[in-house]
Amino acid sequence: VSTTLKSEEWFSIKAFPEAIFQSEKFTKVDAQNYKVAGIITIKNKSIPINFDFILEEYSEKNAKAKGLASIKRNDFDIGSGQWAKTDTIKDEVKIEFIVNATRKKPS
Repeated sequence: VSTTLKSEEWFSIKAFPEAIFQSEKFTKVDAQNYKVAGIITIKNKSIPINFDFILEEYSEKNAKAKGLASIKRNDFDIGSGQWAKTDTIKDEVKIEFIVNATRKKPS
């Protein structure tokens, strides 16, 4: 990650080293497609978010999900100051994710 993106104007990673998503509700659309509602927190700002994901693999031991969500970067003060305008860098940002999960044996 570039030094610019780590700066206070962008992600301010020294003060806010992580983004957090907390799910509140999952809805099964069909055999593989789901919707999830929750709260995303970036730079100490929390906003409700909804997104879709596909459960590509699910077994007793493994699961793999892929999804896409959109946020508005200005809602989180990402790209503040001279970068707040949306004529050069769009406000809407798409977040693509892949989650691989493995169930551990109980200890």
